[in-house]
Amino acid sequence: MPAPNPDHLLDQASRLIARAGGGAPRQTDLRRAISNAYYALFHAIAIAASDDLAGSTHRNTPRYSLVYRSIDHRSLRDVCDQALKAKLSAKYSAYAPKGGFDANLRAMASVLVELQERRHLADYHPGFRAKMSDAIFAVATARNALSRQVAKPRGVHRLTSACTRPRPCCCGARRRRPRVLTSAAFMTRPSRRAAPAQPAPPAAPPPPGRPARSAGFRGTRWPRAPAPDRRARCGSRA
Repeated sequence: MPAPNPDHLLDQASRLIARAGGGAPRQTDLRRAISNAYYALFHAIAIAASDDLAGSTHRNTPRYSLVYRSIDHRSLRDVCDQALKAKLSAKYSAYAPKGGFDANLRAMASVLVELQERRHLADYHPGFRAKMSDAIFAVATARNALSRQVAKPRGVHRLTSACTRPRPCCCGARRRRPRVLTSAAFMTRPSRRAAPAQPAPPAAPPPPGRPARSAGFRGTRWPRAPAPDRRARCGSRA
């Protein structure tokens, strides 16, 4: 099944805003239009990154689906925030292109951050009151970002490879997420689980008992427990 076409998502958003039959559009339509504007940009980036990592000729393969589904919204937001900074952090510096990010990619990153915030309000906030102007502006902003970056976004595939997550594919396979830490450093992390308790060493046999002494009470002779051998307990030798 092909990936959602970003242009079709924006066309659907425009039809939701211009409600057939006249009258003001419903809040559900306006919310959906704002959400479609974000997802059009999101799927455009996912398609570009998957084409570079898996190959555009393998769009119907499980490998392509695995790469496509590995792009996470929150991680992509972090990537866009990093792209807007003058200097990347150590986590993403290895994935940045040598020549840096061009103005078109920075503009797309800024638009994606803004549209994601709008999409969160439209999809999840119960008190959000969407306006027609907000929906029209969101769709126009997404169209402008896509038109400025018709070709594959420069450096997007390298940055998104740093934020992918291992998710199951239709074939049941998984792909390991690239980590900043090496496998050796990751395996040497201290474990949070407590170490299992070691079994106690067998107790030393008690020494021969001493003769019982008189308890001094009605002439009854009570047996007394043998005293422990301190040398055997501490492991010292005579």
